[in-house]
Amino acid sequence: MLGAGLLITVFVSLQVKHRTDANAEAQMVFSYGQATLKIQERLNAYALILRGAAGLFAASDTVTRSGWRAYVEKLQPEKTIPGVQGIGFAQIIPPGQLTTHIVNIRQEGFPDYTVRPPGRRAITTAIVYLEPLRDRNLRAFGFDMFSEPVRRAAMEQARDTGTAVLSGKVELVQETDREVQTGTLMYLPVYRNGAAVDTLEQKREALLGWVYSPYRMGDLMSDILRDWEYEDGKAINLHIYDGPQATPDALLFDNQVVLKPDVHLLFRRQQTIDFNGHPWLLVFEHIATAPNIRYAAAWSALCGGLALSGLLFSLMLSIINTARIAEELTEQVRRREKITQADFQYARSLIEASLDSLVAICPQGKITDVNAATEKVTGLDRASLIGSEFAAYFTNPGKAREGCEQVISQGFMTDYPLSIRHVLGKITAVLYNASVYRNAQGEVLGVFAAARDITKQKKAEAELRRTNADLGRLSVVTAHHLMEPSRRLLVYAQRLSSQIRDRQDDEDMHLSLTYIEQSATRLRNLVRDIERYLAADHPRAPLVMHDLAPIIATIKQRFVARLAASNAAINVDDLPPAYLDLPRLTDILEVLLDNALTHCSPGVAPCIWMSGERYAGGTRLRVDDNGPGIPPVYRQRVLELFERLAVDLGPGTGIGLAIVRRIAESREGRIWIETSPQGGTAVLVDLPDSSETH
Repeated sequence: MLGAGLLITVFVSLQVKHRTDANAEAQMVFSYGQATLKIQERLNAYALILRGAAGLFAASDTVTRSGWRAYVEKLQPEKTIPGVQGIGFAQIIPPGQLTTHIVNIRQEGFPDYTVRPPGRRAITTAIVYLEPLRDRNLRAFGFDMFSEPVRRAAMEQARDTGTAVLSGKVELVQETDREVQTGTLMYLPVYRNGAAVDTLEQKREALLGWVYSPYRMGDLMSDILRDWEYEDGKAINLHIYDGPQATPDALLFDNQVVLKPDVHLLFRRQQTIDFNGHPWLLVFEHIATAPNIRYAAAWSALCGGLALSGLLFSLMLSIINTARIAEELTEQVRRREKITQADFQYARSLIEASLDSLVAICPQGKITDVNAATEKVTGLDRASLIGSEFAAYFTNPGKAREGCEQVISQGFMTDYPLSIRHVLGKITAVLYNASVYRNAQGEVLGVFAAARDITKQKKAEAELRRTNADLGRLSVVTAHHLMEPSRRLLVYAQRLSSQIRDRQDDEDMHLSLTYIEQSATRLRNLVRDIERYLAADHPRAPLVMHDLAPIIATIKQRFVARLAASNAAINVDDLPPAYLDLPRLTDILEVLLDNALTHCSPGVAPCIWMSGERYAGGTRLRVDDNGPGIPPVYRQRVLELFERLAVDLGPGTGIGLAIVRRIAESREGRIWIETSPQGGTAVLVDLPDSSETH
């Protein structure tokens, strides 16, 4: 019985250990993938930054040193792309112009500037822009990277492919005699504006230089893998090699996890990153004694099996061994208590290490426990926080209390927004996730809540909104400046057409002028509608109540010729006033009447009906026509930009109804389409009298 018990115990313990190893291996494989993904994403981000820098040259015929400095400072690389040694531009110096180049740079305030290394070469380049231009980066100013074989290979590949390319392993010229690190560089070619770059010869002929970034591998990887190394990376030795082979000469980075002589590697995996044809080999080595691999279950199975085997053996020997059995059981209990205490300490260390604020709250809303992050965000120590009211540390205590009540009633809560107030006045915006914890009988003992700081996210969102607003204003100005040349084109086309209208000897010329006039008219209408659409959600005059009769009378005067030509008529009922600024109200009425006139069936008077009515808090406008109508399946589509039915071959630009929709929705109104009693289309627009938006 003793032998059978021992065999079963060993078998079960080994099975549990193998399962633990398998779970740990799966977790580590996931961790390896996360590290690989972080590096891949960061390289892609650096390539995107270089492409933006190349776009600076594409947007201007000349990029000055001050312009380059302003671009890099606005980019804030130390915040948005940490780990970059700098962002620079290496210029190709045409043959015979080296002396002129040096004189020009020295005249910019760099009297000691020269191109290094000296000597005559078939192709000479020089680093002319590099920001920030201080400290280590000053050592690279004027360096000819094309003179060094490894750098030249990457620069040639970037020049010939037009893509961002990584160099091989190098020692950066920024290095000093202290803390020397291996390095690599990323290049992106800059071609002459307007030059063709379809063939290899064209790319080489159009090349102006390269935008590039140097990276010290130790600094770069420390930033990329900061969070990863803090968690899983402590137990993992990571080697990065330049190329597909793990050779000592190709070693780019080693996180230098020191292995003791008696420690063996539990797992070893390789991952390859291919960046535009340049591979990096990542080798992960997992230490067998890592703290996140716990064999408590295997040890428990082993100890329990041994205890059971010993108990059976003892019972078979004699009852006189009862005392010894009791002692063994007591030791077993003591051993389990030690394991439980170790588990508690391990869990507590994880809670204290969390960057998120963690709080335990009793059902009465009092704080029962906090972690170090909570002390930091409130400015109070643990002793002051425990026992105080949870809601007292927020800018909106009532909302915090409601959140606690919601968690207790529902059992959980996700992404609940609050703002924590520091004792010194600093406000931190957070999102809370919380859930209740219960006893064995299912009774709620309290709430466990975790707060994630979203201050940086809110700042990024505000910056994005400001950028979108700037782009919107730029689009309005651009559309406005396009209107004048389109109007002149139409005027001159009409003038030329009138001058040769009586000539009968050239029908092709008459036809060509007709096409020119039609195209110019359509261009003018398109620019006008684009300008209307871009300005649709911004008032252009005071928001007041307007009588619609004089506005419609003015608009009808613009349609006199079209009404006469199509034998159409407009019937206008007594309309109630509407609340809006005059330019946008005129745009709505003109678009609705123009749309109805375009699609009505002439010959029956009237062909168009305009009516309106007041509803609670606003005005509803309605325009009906007797045209072919719009099937229900297409009604929502025609309210979008440039969406027209396949059968619609009219002169419309495809923007009109989208303009009306954007104006209405900016006032919290709406637009929709129905079937007209006359069989055609009815377009209805609701315009509220007031809106919190404006």
